[in-house]
Amino acid sequence: DINGQGATHTAVVIDADNMPTSLSGWYIVQGTVNYTSTIDLAGETHIILADGAVMNVTTTSNYGINGTNGNCSLFVYGQSGQSGQLNVTSNWFAIIIVQGDITIAGGIVTAEAQYAIYSPAGGDVMIKNATVTATTTSTGYTGAIRSYNGGITINNSNVTAMGTARYGIYAEYSGNILLNGGKITATGNNYGIYAENGNITLGWTNPTDYIYANKYDAGGTLTLSQVFIDEAGNTYSGTVAMVSGAYAIDGKTLYPYIEGSVPYIDENGQRQLCTEYNVLNGTETTLGAAGQETWCVVQGTLNYSHGIQLLGNTHIILCDGAAMNIGTSDSPVSGTTSQEQVGFYGDGNNLSLYAQSGNTGALTIYSQSCSFFVKDLTIAGGNVNATSLSDVPVIFCDNLTVRRSSLEAHANYYAAIQANNDVTLSNVTANLNSSNAFGLVCSNFAVDNSQLTVNARYQAIEASNVITLSNVTANINSSNGNGLVCSNFAVDHSQLTVTALYQAIQASNVITLGCTAATDFIKATCTSFLTLSYSGTVKIADGQTLYDGTNAYTGTLTDAERQTIGGRKLTNVAPPTYDYIDLDGTGATHTAVVIDADNMPTALSGWYIVQGTVSYTNTIDLAGDTHIILADNAVMNVTVTGYNNGIQSTSGNNYSLFVYGQTGQSGELNVTS
Repeated sequence: DINGQGATHTAVVIDADNMPTSLSGWYIVQGTVNYTSTIDLAGETHIILADGAVMNVTTTSNYGINGTNGNCSLFVYGQSGQSGQLNVTSNWFAIIIVQGDITIAGGIVTAEAQYAIYSPAGGDVMIKNATVTATTTSTGYTGAIRSYNGGITINNSNVTAMGTARYGIYAEYSGNILLNGGKITATGNNYGIYAENGNITLGWTNPTDYIYANKYDAGGTLTLSQVFIDEAGNTYSGTVAMVSGAYAIDGKTLYPYIEGSVPYIDENGQRQLCTEYNVLNGTETTLGAAGQETWCVVQGTLNYSHGIQLLGNTHIILCDGAAMNIGTSDSPVSGTTSQEQVGFYGDGNNLSLYAQSGNTGALTIYSQSCSFFVKDLTIAGGNVNATSLSDVPVIFCDNLTVRRSSLEAHANYYAAIQANNDVTLSNVTANLNSSNAFGLVCSNFAVDNSQLTVNARYQAIEASNVITLSNVTANINSSNGNGLVCSNFAVDHSQLTVTALYQAIQASNVITLGCTAATDFIKATCTSFLTLSYSGTVKIADGQTLYDGTNAYTGTLTDAERQTIGGRKLTNVAPPTYDYIDLDGTGATHTAVVIDADNMPTALSGWYIVQGTVSYTNTIDLAGDTHIILADNAVMNVTVTGYNNGIQSTSGNNYSLFVYGQTGQSGELNVTS
């Protein structure tokens, strides 16, 4: 209900089979309903948005939800999951109530029109425990959320009021504006938050709250009922005076402030406040206590010549500009016992690292043994650079979660990362190197919205179960092993390059390849002729077609198709066609893979066009019937020394070679062996 308490009431069901257009009383929306005409209110109306329900009101008329008949009020509620939606779009008024109140006490509400949410005759607008997005399409004297001679109150809600109008949140005439908790963003061409003759009062409820307005104006006073702090560390409280036509908080994001607290960004990207903590000084050998959650803060530069033992679960906040250094490249963490050689030793205990809004805090570790030996490791921010010099992993844990961070892990004789269970990277720049072993070993590996580079001697990434990549730019290399090894592999909306001596991508079950954007690509290359680039059942993602420059692929690939795509760049962009003169001397066209200085495949099958000058110094093998178009003025040189062939059909195969010119017949193929 309006107080955030569970309640019950009888209600008429609105669903696909019952869509009344005149409402008065209590209703519950179930499933998805799509109104294309105005909903008129005939009295006090209460709408419960059931969890998962979607109520769309999309009209080309002047009104979406119309309460202009007088003596109407609108109440909107959610259920416990607060996932029900009300989406209203119209030409003039999305939600308008005359001589009554608008109360949104839950759910997810979006309103878009010249007047998005409007109470024009003395009624109040209250938003509490809800998520509301109000967008005005007008450039005139209005606001996304507006009341005339009534108040606007927002409590514990996520509200965005924006658009092309003069105001975001607008209390016209004598109304007051009270914002007390939630995440609130208000922008307008003139003012984000404007009380024409009334007062504006800003407060907060939770440490995750914030308020942003590009500009404020109050005919009365602008008052902060609690202390706020901006990202620059300036604090504000009490009455804020206007100076030279502006307030000091204009254009500032205001966060809750508690004296002595330290703000940080948690693993979900939310701003939090830590009020009980220890400030580290660079001499600690142990942190935490058994059975307790201990918080520590790093400020400035701290240099540790020794490792740190975790006696309990430990959380470390790396303040902006702080640097925590454990060991150096010349003097790594060492000792007489293996435990003393570890950067953070927390056998059975968890370690979490956080940063602040600037995300500039840094942790650097040089250790003889593991840099991290803990149960679960969470890196929720900052820049972490860790190096292990012996035959142990840089990071050894049960689960590793990295978000909103930069991570570098350099190993010598073991994996850069070894996790007994799962590794998750999100919004991360990660660089993993292992000069003499695997890059990463785990059970499940999931990466999204990240940049990933892995260089390893043997398997670059090995997961016993699943590897998934989504919106990732990845460059995976193995000089003497496989690239990606798992049970099931899936990639989509990514730029993926995998190069390995043996199988580039190996899955015991299914390899699913997908490209969503035109800039996406997948290229898996095996540098040895003894194996295939893809090992496993290869499937193109449902509903997608991928191209290798010549051929189109969809569904589950045949063995021949799986072999053909090795070393080729797959995209969702249909390839262009190129002109050539065919065997009969007639002009023709065909799709073709471009061979140029940036793309010189050594195993050919299908159609190719040579552009510019390319110089091969190794044998070109035919993996199938091959057609080469020599573009006018192109030069393809194949110069091979020793007892090797220039262009050959591999042993046991009867593949044919076709060479064509273009209209000028000036393209060249020069082969010397």
